[in-house]
This record gives sequence, C-alpha cells and structure tokens, in this order.
Amino acid sequence: MQNRWHRVRIIIAAAALVAPAVLAMAAAPEERLSEQREAAIRGHFLHMVVRADAATERLGKISQRIQSRISRMRVDDENRARVQAARDAADAKLREATAALENLKLRLGRTRTDPDPRAAFRQARRMVGEVKDRTGDVHASFTAAAALLQQALGAPGSR
Repeated sequence: MQNRWHRVRIIIAAAALVAPAVLAMAAAPEERLSEQREAAIRGHFLHMVVRADAATERLGKISQRIQSRISRMRVDDENRARVQAARDAADAKLREATAALENLKLRLGRTRTDPDPRAAFRQARRMVGEVKDRTGDVHASFTAAAALLQQALGAPGSR
C-alpha cells in the first residue's frame, strides 16, 4: 500500500512539474501564430514603405529633369512660366507625399507598443493608402508638367 501511495505522489509531483510546461506548450502555437501574423503584417507594411520611398525618389529625379529642361529652353516667358508653375505645384505635392510617408514610418514604429494593435494596423493601412494616392497625384502632376514642357518646346522658336 505504501508503495502505491508513493507512486501516486510521484505522479502528482510530475504532473505539477509538467503542467506548466504543458500549458506553455498549448499556449505557444497561438502566441507563435500571433507573432507570425504580426511579422507578416509588418513585412507587408515595410514593403509598401520601401516602394513608396522608391517612388518618391524617382519622382524627385523627374522634377530635377523637368527643371533642367526648363532652364535650358528658349521660349517666351509665358510658356516658361506656365511650365515652371506646373512643376512647382507638382513639387509641392511631392513634399506633401514625402511628409505623409515620414508620418507613416513613425506610425509603423509605434505599432508594436500600441495598446490596441488591431486599430494601429488599421490606421497604418489607411495611411499607406493615403501615401499611395498622394504619390499617384504627384505622378499625374509631373506628367501634366512634362506635357506642358513638350507643348512649349513644340512652339515656334523653341529649343
């Protein structure tokens, strides 16, 4: 009988030792899934930030090219002023898009410490869409400025 109680005590002691580990193992897949989901979401947002960064850099180069052509063109002041105004407006939009991108980068840095990560990611997704829309607007503005430049260069006495 004493041998039997000894075995029961060993089983209880083992269960007490193993129970926290078993509970931890049971909770680990859910935590792991949450970590994997967070990493996937963070990776998606980082990919979008890299793409937006590259787009703003390309648009900045387009702005420099248009400015270079404006300074080299020999057309009347009216055409030059129209092209310059279109380029300046597009440049202002580019600065706004760049500022929105920097705000997005700051927001993404704070999502991990946010008490409500779901709302933080929802806001970050909205901000990504906003940066995307602004970048598209900047591109359209530079396209319009380039079209005005082509039109001015096509005018008599240009180039």
